[in-house]
Amino acid sequence: MGEKKEFLYFFENLRGVAILMVMLSHITVIYEHDSIWQNLCRYLFGDVSSLFVFVSGYLFLYTTERKGYDYLPYLHKKAGYILYPYLLLSAVAIGYGIVTDKNLDYGLAPLQYGIWSLIVGGALIVPLWYIPMIWLVFLISPLLRYASRSSFFGPIVVVALFVSLMTARPLSNLNPFLSVFHFLGFYLMGMYFAQNGPLIQWAKSKVIPISVGLLIAYLLMYFWWFNTETFNHGFWDQLFHLNVLQLSKLIFVWLMYFIFAAYLNHPYKPMSHIAQISFGLFFVHGFWLYLFGIVLGRMPVENIIGRLAIQLLFCFVFSYISILIARKVLGKRSRYVVGC
Repeated sequence: MGEKKEFLYFFENLRGVAILMVMLSHITVIYEHDSIWQNLCRYLFGDVSSLFVFVSGYLFLYTTERKGYDYLPYLHKKAGYILYPYLLLSAVAIGYGIVTDKNLDYGLAPLQYGIWSLIVGGALIVPLWYIPMIWLVFLISPLLRYASRSSFFGPIVVVALFVSLMTARPLSNLNPFLSVFHFLGFYLMGMYFAQNGPLIQWAKSKVIPISVGLLIAYLLMYFWWFNTETFNHGFWDQLFHLNVLQLSKLIFVWLMYFIFAAYLNHPYKPMSHIAQISFGLFFVHGFWLYLFGIVLGRMPVENIIGRLAIQLLFCFVFSYISILIARKVLGKRSRYVVGC
C-alpha cells in the first residue's frame, strides 16, 4: 500500500477543464467557415485529447501509488465504469447502425460490423474511439508501472513523446493500436509528472517566467502550424514527419499544468463536480451530438449563431441533464451504465 499523499485539488480542476475542452473540440459548427476564428479553434482544440490522456496517465500512477496496485482487481474496477458502459452504449450505437444500414458504408455484414465497431469504438459515435485505445493501455499497465520504477523511465518518456510528435492519429481514429502509439507519450508524461512531486513546488516558485515563456512559445507556434499544416492522411503518412499541432499540445499541457499547480490548487466545487462525472460526460455527449446532426438534417438552421447555440445545448446541457437523471434513477449502479 502506497503512502498517503495530499489531495491535489489543482489536478482535479485540470481534469474538469480537460473534459470540457474535449467536448468543445467536438462542436463542429466552430469549424464550418474558413476564417481566422476557425483556424484558431482548430489550433486550440485539435488533438486536445492529448491533455485528457496526460491527465489519465497522471491519475493512474498517483492513485495506484496511494491505494496500491493489483492487476486483476484493477482491471475489474476499470471494467465496471469504463468497459461495461462502453459495451452497453456501443450495443445501442451498433444496433442503430445496422438498422440504418451503416454497415454497408464499410462493406461489412451486420455481424462483422458489430464486432469491428466494438474493436475500433468510433465507427458511429466518434468520441468512443478513446475507449478501446485506453483499454489497451490498461492491459499493459503492469509494464508501465515497471517502467516507471526503472532508472530509465525519463529516457523512455522522451522516446515515447518523440513517437507522439512524429505521428498522427490513425484515419478517423479507427485503429486503437495505432492510437496507443500516437498518444502513449502523453500518458507516460502524466505518469512522470505524478512521480516527480518536486516539479509542483518548482513550478510554483518559477511559475511566472515558465508560464510566460510557454505562452509565447504556444502563440508563436500557431504561425508555424498555420504555414506548414497539411491534411492529416493518418498515422503512417505522418510517420517521421514532425506533427507541429501535437508539439503545440505538448507546450499547452505544460502550460496548463504549471498554471493550475501554482494558482488553482484549492477546492472549486463546480470543477470538482465536472471532474467526478467526466467519464459520464465523455460517454453521452457523442450520442447527443449525433442526435444533433439528425435534427439539423431534418430542420436546417441557416444562421450559424443559431446552429452553434443548439449544438452547445445538445452537447453540454442535454449531456449533463442525462447524467443527472441516470444517477438519480440508477443510484450507484449508474457507473455501470454511463460511467459515473
